Amino acid sequence: MSKIKQVMRMMLQVDSRGKRPSNRKIAETLGLYKGTVNDYVKRIEADDFGIEALLGLDDPVLERRLCPGSAAYSDDRFAYMSDRMDYYKEELKRPHMTLQLLYEEYRTAVAKPYSYSQFCFHIAQHTKASAPPTAVLTEYREGGREMMVDFAGDKLHVVDADTGEVTPVELFVSTLPASDYPFAMAVASQRIEDFLLAHRKALEFYGGVPATVTPDNLKSAVIKADRYQPEINKIYEDFCNHYGMVVTPARARKPRDKALVENHVRILYNRVYAALRDQIFHSIEELNESIFELMDRHRQKRMKQYNVTRQERFLAIDKPALRPLPVTPFEIKCYGEYTVQKSSYIYLSQDKRYYSMPMRLIGQKVKVIYTPTLLTAYHNGNPVAVHSRAGKDRYVTQPDHLPSYHDDYKELSPAKYIARATRISPLLGQVMDRLFQSNPLTPPERFYKSADGILHLARSCDSSLLETACNTAIEYSTCTYIFMKKFISTKGKGLVASSSEPDAPSNSNTRGKNYYV
Repeated sequence: MSKIKQVMRMMLQVDSRGKRPSNRKIAETLGLYKGTVNDYVKRIEADDFGIEALLGLDDPVLERRLCPGSAAYSDDRFAYMSDRMDYYKEELKRPHMTLQLLYEEYRTAVAKPYSYSQFCFHIAQHTKASAPPTAVLTEYREGGREMMVDFAGDKLHVVDADTGEVTPVELFVSTLPASDYPFAMAVASQRIEDFLLAHRKALEFYGGVPATVTPDNLKSAVIKADRYQPEINKIYEDFCNHYGMVVTPARARKPRDKALVENHVRILYNRVYAALRDQIFHSIEELNESIFELMDRHRQKRMKQYNVTRQERFLAIDKPALRPLPVTPFEIKCYGEYTVQKSSYIYLSQDKRYYSMPMRLIGQKVKVIYTPTLLTAYHNGNPVAVHSRAGKDRYVTQPDHLPSYHDDYKELSPAKYIARATRISPLLGQVMDRLFQSNPLTPPERFYKSADGILHLARSCDSSLLETACNTAIEYSTCTYIFMKKFISTKGKGLVASSSEPDAPSNSNTRGKNYYV
């Protein structure tokens, strides 16, 4: 507008003959192209205001009068496209549809089509014009109000020092939008354990807790995305409750809900990824040392928009408004429901271990909450058992949970069985001893049921018959429950009959029973 005003001032200059300078002279004096001056003069002379009135207008008003905009959209080709813009917009939402395909259809439908680049330009302009405006003003964000979190799309890598195997790792990024103060660290994965570890480290780095946290819709944060009522991961919700934060997930496919952390990911591609491109790291810890060093430099760079560093803005805006960290760190809580087995235990597959429950709950369901260190069981809302998850025992037991006979069974041993049998009869003690020694390669627990059966037979039969059965079992080296049961049930009839038969004639080829002892 300053050039146009200079043209108008020269148009007001007249010589002694009452004539103004020519357009060529004005162009030479102002250093403008003659055609440009001609265009300016035509617009000025065509305006009803007159030169002096136009010179009194402010630049924006003058620009609107003399340069109302390009007349390019008066083209008939654009009129055709503008009528079909909504159609193009809907078609582009369909699977596998491309601008190239739409353009080919458009080109065959009109006699004088736009070029492909001009076609794409008009569609892009329509998309921008129809996009809803944003009312998010970063300058007016409340300090300590929000933390935005995200994972970078590109991955970093660590290399096994022994095998050379390359393992991709994730970069977690968070920022406090009021001061745009970032934190970043590498973690092994996006699983809930690593996700919460990164959150905890971020909060410890900031030295306080914001009111809300805005994550993406990854499964570690949101089980089921919904525009109005997303279903938050129970463990993540427990974490935020522990720290006193409210979870406000970003809308699915709406990255502008957390635009500042998305922008920080882009910045870190340049300031972290590029800086580490030629370095090899053999552990995540080693990688994070370099990341933290680069992040310190990034936070201390002066921001052109504010002429201060992000660290200075954080200390002035966010830091005073953050709430203090809780005294105790968060432990991940897992939830489950289990039926108490007949043995009075529940089986936790994560540990591959059994945990005892009160005997009165056998066959009933208990709800279990377990952390990395502790397991707590509830029945009808009341705690009924607490166990430590430390140790390696397969069975974790509280003695008062189990029936009275459990201790007897738990402390069984061959010596106890032999002692119990000996108290009934010394011969029965010998039978029991030979039972456990019959196969040294078999664990003694394998013989416990047989031993119980022999003791049951001893309590239910005549003492003389028991003595005969024990003598016969020892003599024939068949100290088993099956032999004892058959002998007592038949009262040894088969063996007694065979013993009453006349002895076989002596023969040098007869080996006799002692041969098999």
